[in-house]
Amino acid sequence: MNDWPDESHLGINMPAPRLCKSAATVFACLLALVAIARFESASAGLLDLRFVDIVLASQSVPADVLERLSRREGKEHTSPDELLFVFATIGDSHITAWPVDSQKYIEALSIASDLLSCYVADINSHLPSVEFTVHLGDITHGGIVREFSEARSILDSLESHLYPVVGNHDNMQSDNKQAWRDFAGMESTSYTFDWLGFHFIAIDCTGDPYPGKGVECDSTLRRWVAEDLAANRDNPTFVLSHYNMWERTWSATFDTTRVYGEYCGVPELRQVLEDAGNVLAVINGHVHANRVEKHNGIYYVDTGATLVGPPSIRYFHVYPESVVVTSEYISDSRLFDHAVSLCSRCSECFDPLRVCDFIDGSSSDKEFIIRVKR
Repeated sequence: MNDWPDESHLGINMPAPRLCKSAATVFACLLALVAIARFESASAGLLDLRFVDIVLASQSVPADVLERLSRREGKEHTSPDELLFVFATIGDSHITAWPVDSQKYIEALSIASDLLSCYVADINSHLPSVEFTVHLGDITHGGIVREFSEARSILDSLESHLYPVVGNHDNMQSDNKQAWRDFAGMESTSYTFDWLGFHFIAIDCTGDPYPGKGVECDSTLRRWVAEDLAANRDNPTFVLSHYNMWERTWSATFDTTRVYGEYCGVPELRQVLEDAGNVLAVINGHVHANRVEKHNGIYYVDTGATLVGPPSIRYFHVYPESVVVTSEYISDSRLFDHAVSLCSRCSECFDPLRVCDFIDGSSSDKEFIIRVKR
């Protein structure tokens, strides 16, 4: 038996065969058959699974969306000011089944389900329509099945496709992230997909288990990311991560060197992203903030959380030559005010900062433009 490292977090899904019933699903089925053939070859000792191509792009897109994208990609001419698509990012919903008390931010968790429901309603009503939504991790607070079931019952109302990312709180059960896998309906906790010429890489740098281990962007993950970026060098790329990839010295609670002293592999992964030349932005949760920084040509974009901070949603309006990023507070003013008041009451969990104002960011953190690299 080959002594291979655990590759289950690297987007290598081997789907079961299924009947292709319509033209819209033929391509996805062909990809599945290719993956199966590669898997069988690997089982026979002909192929090292560490170097299997990632074939998730079309498999992860619903058939009706795939058909619409195919029609739109067939256009010969696209104006620079033509909106291609809109996607939304949310994070750190911390759906909880834990007893609620007045300790730290546990009281704020009591309204987490209400906040997530409001997020879903706001995204569904957003104009222009949102084509897909990314949840940047910490979907749950304790990583247990009951919490994931509650989150799924809410997120199933999304009218856009959902792409989830693993957060550290989603991995508190030492179960190799199985509860998250069941929630997401996939075996891989790192994966890729494409949308109208833009490439997306969702990465999992959560150590297993948490909190025993912090951040682990190990060499296997870094190699996979580098190879994927090289294979998609002509496509502008977004990296989706729970953890911030740039140190946040403005927040002592989430500061990388103080709390996760090792932050293993993050500087090396940043170098991989910079060397590739086609990465537009890293979009993350974890720090419960609406902040943005630009380093060495890459935007590092924090997305606000449902608690400990004014709850808001980021929208990315993607054009051929630019991406316009906005941030909107939830529409339910009563729930918003309640969330902010809970943030103020739990600020003793953090250093003596004006934590809610600081996490909310400035106007330039909430609205900015990313130029597309071609």
